Amino acid sequence: MSKNEDNILDMTDCNTNKTLAEELREAESVEKESEDFLKRAIEIQNRALQFVEAIPNKNVKQDYKNTMKDNIVELLKVVAKQHALLTMVMGKYQIQTELVDIKLQKILEKRVTPELSYAAMVSQNRRRSRNRKRDEGPIAIIYPKQEGEKFNVKQKVQSGINPAKLQIVIKNVKNISKGELLIECGNEGDLNKIK
Repeated sequence: MSKNEDNILDMTDCNTNKTLAEELREAESVEKESEDFLKRAIEIQNRALQFVEAIPNKNVKQDYKNTMKDNIVELLKVVAKQHALLTMVMGKYQIQTELVDIKLQKILEKRVTPELSYAAMVSQNRRRSRNRKRDEGPIAIIYPKQEGEKFNVKQKVQSGINPAKLQIVIKNVKNISKGELLIECGNEGDLNKIK
């Protein structure tokens, strides 16, 4: 058994009902056979050429012998092309088997991690991002001189304070009840510049 077969004995291919381990065994045997493929083809070609040479001259014309030799050479060219194609496919196969191994490892790692039930999930504390409070900066509250100036206060402050010119950071501006305006600054120095 190869190292890949240990982890994948229980997984089956839905099309052929073969385990992945059996598929790997077959692929390894094809790989071994493909290495000897070209050697066997060359041996067969040499035997065929020897057979053509051994045919008595009186039975076969020289042109016919040359035609048979050319056909055998053409056959070997086809075999060589097929071998090159097979080598390329086997290279891609190796890459794919490595990818499959990586994916199988990830699947097995996911199996190892326990799945949480609803009760276990609820009993855990909330994640920090949802639970984190926003940092609050210093706050200034601006009151209107008269209660009816609710919208005028915000407009006057916006026209009178230019954060880029004063080089201050204003985090938030919010209207609150009775026309009051709440301004949140980046730090105490910025708040003092506004006052």
